Amino acid sequence: MSQKSELVIIQEVTKQRPEVRLIAMTAFEAQNDIDVRGFAERYGAVKSFKKPFDKQHVVDVVAVKLQV
Repeated sequence: MSQKSELVIIQEVTKQRPEVRLIAMTAFEAQNDIDVRGFAERYGAVKSFKKPFDKQHVVDVVAVKLQV
């Protein structure tokens, strides 16, 4: 597997498949002064979570974002 950053993968997937709804999960709020979660959402993720996260909250957000 390539060594692409998660943010690059989010950009590529949302560009190639705009119908795909991505949710990013990270252990880092910021990394090397980069707002990882903010960039993930700007690059196409419909939501991002910082680990650890409340499992029920994730389920609720997924249901809303996927309109289940």
